[in-house]
Amino acid sequence: MSEVYEIALQGMKLQKAYLEAASKNIANANQISSSPNDVAKPFMASLNSRNEVEVIEQDIAMKAIYKPEHAKSDAQGFIYTPDINMVEQMLMLNKANRHYEANIKAFNAYKEMGAKAIEIGK
Repeated sequence: MSEVYEIALQGMKLQKAYLEAASKNIANANQISSSPNDVAKPFMASLNSRNEVEVIEQDIAMKAIYKPEHAKSDAQGFIYTPDINMVEQMLMLNKANRHYEANIKAFNAYKEMGAKAIEIGK
């Protein structure tokens, strides 16, 4: 039964990381920079080699938009923004929230079964 406990906890940790990554991406989606080097990188959740959950930056290209009238445009007239799709990030938030809830239900069911087993054993 402890495997159920560990799987549910690991699932909650992973979904929490997905929520964190999507939240950061949504917060940075409309950031504008005058240099491609200063653009915020998108985040993603992953498991490392030690099976630990972490939120890491992705090395994904940014969008260059030609807007010479913008105050932050560079010498060539471009502004730079992260290549973040808001719809995908909102879906990620929703999906991670649902999966987190499912892991909580599995964890609570495990606790209830343990309590019932102790009652039966008395």
